[in-house]
Amino acid sequence: MTGRTASCVGAGSHLAGRFAGAERRGGCATVGDAAEINDLVDGYASTVASTYSTRNACALAKIEAEGRQFERVMRAYARDLIRADAARLAAALAAADAQCFSDFATAETGGPCDYMGNAPRECRERVNVWVADFRRRLLPVCGDGVRAGSEECDRNDSASCPDTCTTSCRCPVCGNGVRELGEHCDGTDDALCPGQCNADCTCATPGFCGDGFVDSGEQCDGSGAACGDSSLGSEASCVAPGGPGECRCCYAYCQFLGISLPCCPGFACIPVVAPHATTACVPMCASAADCTSPAVCAGICCLPPGASYVGATVPCCTGMYDPGTQTCG
Repeated sequence: MTGRTASCVGAGSHLAGRFAGAERRGGCATVGDAAEINDLVDGYASTVASTYSTRNACALAKIEAEGRQFERVMRAYARDLIRADAARLAAALAAADAQCFSDFATAETGGPCDYMGNAPRECRERVNVWVADFRRRLLPVCGDGVRAGSEECDRNDSASCPDTCTTSCRCPVCGNGVRELGEHCDGTDDALCPGQCNADCTCATPGFCGDGFVDSGEQCDGSGAACGDSSLGSEASCVAPGGPGECRCCYAYCQFLGISLPCCPGFACIPVVAPHATTACVPMCASAADCTSPAVCAGICCLPPGASYVGATVPCCTGMYDPGTQTCG
């Protein structure tokens, strides 16, 4: 056969049958996900197989041992779901590890191996990752970042609302009377515009700076999250000059070439030229009294004479920037 081997297809059919039987008996948190789970198992198997570049008896023995370990650990957790017993679970997991470690040791004594002593990583670390992945998908928990079961979304795991998933793992629905992420208002939940909520969950009144929505004419509203280039990181801020639609982004540190944001209130901008042009936002200094001796006031910033600055966030007295160090003389 091309693609997946006959044995893999057979294993997939067996898994689908077992899942169907479990779903008929009822009580499953998820249904109809046999194909998805089978794809996960295929991915795990491919990952393990790719670990061993040499196809020999040792590699085959280790691959099979890791598969058996995954089954043992999953069975231990399944039994614990039916009847929780922490001591029994711990003993079962310890026994599973011991058996897998023994299988790996036997494989290594039987012939040449690509890797020696890799049982802890393969039997425990890698299998634990798989088990955690399985449990998230078969036992959905809203907020774990994996959409499963009846969840419409889970944080960003959603094809329909990746950026607006609610804390209940449902996509926002306009008209349910609850203002959710992405909505100005919803019915009578209209604190931003009392009595003026449109049917599409927007306010009938124009947006204003500070309402938390980036409206027409605004660069941001409420935070620096929408403030342009990702290189600004968490240092970007959103300030409200005071009028409707006047929210603007600002930056308190160094603005790199190609980004044109103003400095935040209390900071002033000066150019820092060749060879790597930037604009630096520095604390404003009204008089020498604002500076700590022996620093001097240079009009817009306090600069200690003869000081060397590492990095690109402090302006140089001469207006010249050298990579790594700026010197004021």
